[in-house]
Amino acid sequence: MDRDLAPAVFTHAGYSGSDHPRGIRWEGCRMKVRRVIKEWREPGSKHYLVEAENSLFFKLVLLEPGGRWIISPVQFKSNS
Repeated sequence: MDRDLAPAVFTHAGYSGSDHPRGIRWEGCRMKVRRVIKEWREPGSKHYLVEAENSLFFKLVLLEPGGRWIISPVQFKSNS
């Protein structure tokens, strides 16, 4: 059985069609997003800093208008 190893972001479709990341696939493992720490916009993109399961942190970037996601693991010290 083949496993899909490609990184992916799973979202709840809001008014813009791809809001609120709910989960990610990273290195073949699907993980729930526990919380969105920060979200912001830059020209042509939407950014999220999220905490996933196992206290892993990722920066998610949605490139607009094409809808392509970029996923980057980050070091983040949480205060909670």
